[in-house]
Amino acid sequence: MDEVAVSEGSAAGYGWHPKEGCTVGVGFKTKSAKFFGALGEGKIHMMSVDKLDSDSFIAFLKEALEIYGMVIIVLDNASCHRSAKVRDFIESTHGSIRLFFLPSYTP
Repeated sequence: MDEVAVSEGSAAGYGWHPKEGCTVGVGFKTKSAKFFGALGEGKIHMMSVDKLDSDSFIAFLKEALEIYGMVIIVLDNASCHRSAKVRDFIESTHGSIRLFFLPSYTP
């Protein structure tokens, strides 16, 4: 399972690096389409969303639960996956949804 934002077009940008800091990127904002998606039982389950946030992730999980009845997902540590709101929702499903998180910085 993962989420993705696909930009409408390319955006040129540039960045700079202060002597004691990290690179600061400056670019152009473009429109994008955002999706949550998962692969299971030989099928792709995908949902288009307005924002990649906890509310959208919960909506994706509810839809998957309605379709599949039991949901087991391996996912990354994005903040929208680990929020208190998501944890509360997962607990409310009484084991019908199980999330397994990959270790941090897994390529």
